[in-house]
Amino acid sequence: MKKSTTFAISSMLLLAPFMLFGCQGESAKIEDNMSEQTTIYYSSQNGNHRASISVGTRENPYSIDGYSQQPCDFSLINIKFDLNLNDNIIAAKITINDNESELKLDLNPISHSYMADLGYQLGSDDQIRIEYKDITFDFANLSKTFNTSGEEAITIAKEELASQISAYTKGKTFEGECYLKVLGQTDNFDNLFWCFTIEGRDGKTYNVIISVDDGSILQKTN
Repeated sequence: MKKSTTFAISSMLLLAPFMLFGCQGESAKIEDNMSEQTTIYYSSQNGNHRASISVGTRENPYSIDGYSQQPCDFSLINIKFDLNLNDNIIAAKITINDNESELKLDLNPISHSYMADLGYQLGSDDQIRIEYKDITFDFANLSKTFNTSGEEAITIAKEELASQISAYTKGKTFEGECYLKVLGQTDNFDNLFWCFTIEGRDGKTYNVIISVDDGSILQKTN
């Protein structure tokens, strides 16, 4: 993977509905305040059409508000077509390990991509194909090539944001929520990075972009 000094940090909004599980007990430990944590990342490209699947756990209900809710499993599919599609919902065919089914994807009006959550975690060795009209995506698990794991990225981010974490820690409570996602550059889908985010209850946001290759800090925003 190539390194770059210019990044486009984009947030992915999940449109699929969730059932309410309720708020978890408050804890000052960062690992207990993860509102989203990606563990597996699949990617596919067909010409200028691009697709990814982020797999892991995320809070339910999903709300960027500084409070971490009980986690549930997810496999979030994101497809960016190089087409002028205006449909709010499209139907595609998804094949997972030879099991075929229909997949309905919702249009995200912010990113102009189509998204769907399978509602469970895909495995790291699953064979995945998505077909829409004459466009086919065959996915590869790129997270297998990461030299820096998600757990290592969290440790690195905790060191980098030590002062912010300390400021949000009130006794046994952490007054914020955290996210760990895999991000790619807009114009180069092969460049991937860990993005660790703190959303404070005071409305402030802190991001650390970490190389999946060597764990170096590539960008820090606040």
